[in-house]
Amino acid sequence: MDAGTTLTEEGEFGYAMFAVTSGTADVFKDGEHIRTLDPGDMFGEIAVFFGGVRTATVVAKTPMKLVMLFNGELWRLDREVPRLADKLRATVADRLGVA
Repeated sequence: MDAGTTLTEEGEFGYAMFAVTSGTADVFKDGEHIRTLDPGDMFGEIAVFFGGVRTATVVAKTPMKLVMLFNGELWRLDREVPRLADKLRATVADRLGVA
């Protein structure tokens, strides 16, 4: 992805989550910058695991490489590697403050 590319848009339906393999992105909620994503971070998982609506806008700050997982792949992960799926859910719950 090129710098300046909007990767997700708050309020839109989310059918995939992403892991950052290189580059950085800024996360905005209600137009306010809330964090910067670096390699190893993930985003989009809240929409995939809880309700389908994007909770934030993510914009590439630098050129980026991403790994994308569609919701169907995550459902398969649930069946085949439940410990990893549980870890992802725990990360999401922590971000939402519902731990």
